[in-house]
Amino acid sequence: MGQSSQHEFHQFSIATNADSLSTWLLKVLQSTLIEHKIALKLSLDDQTQTHQLLETGLVNACISTESTAMKGCEVHYLGQMTYRMVATPSFVEKWFKDGIHRDALRQAPAIIFNGKDLMHHQVILNLFGLNQQSYPHYFIPSSTSFLEAVHLDLGFGLLPEYQIADDLQSGKLIEIMPNAKTEMKLYWHHWKQQSALLQQLTNDLLEKAQQQMN
Repeated sequence: MGQSSQHEFHQFSIATNADSLSTWLLKVLQSTLIEHKIALKLSLDDQTQTHQLLETGLVNACISTESTAMKGCEVHYLGQMTYRMVATPSFVEKWFKDGIHRDALRQAPAIIFNGKDLMHHQVILNLFGLNQQSYPHYFIPSSTSFLEAVHLDLGFGLLPEYQIADDLQSGKLIEIMPNAKTEMKLYWHHWKQQSALLQQLTNDLLEKAQQQMN
């Protein structure tokens, strides 16, 4: 992915999960992209799937939960995102006024990103022994619309602490299951053989990402 003869920008393809893109990624890369005239072609997938796009050669680098480097690639720890199970006070009053238990969870709608997103499923299965077929749930495959759906009382869900810190502080959202807190470690994968410019982007990303996430 080099420089086009038609313009001065360099273009790289990167795969990322939606929550990283909607919270910290562009903020971290902003100065690098502007200074070095880099235009990114971003592909979205679940954080457990993005490395497959790198493996098949569709992207130059990816953000993934996979900690092991693939053949011909390097991997670097980026930081971790903390997820908390939240809802609005009015949602809690309607669905969980007698507390959070198996019978209540069988009735209360959940918000889940998509079918590849297993975090919510694993939390509810581990804590309450309920599988995803046991409770009503939305699939809302947009980080911003996911948050909006929770604000609109459509359901409860796991959201990045980074994204909802102000809402928790103000009381617009409340944490409803402290033991559902989930830490997701993220890693940056790229080919060992990469351009000097992509190496620069990698260096800047590694330097700044942990400051944003942790």
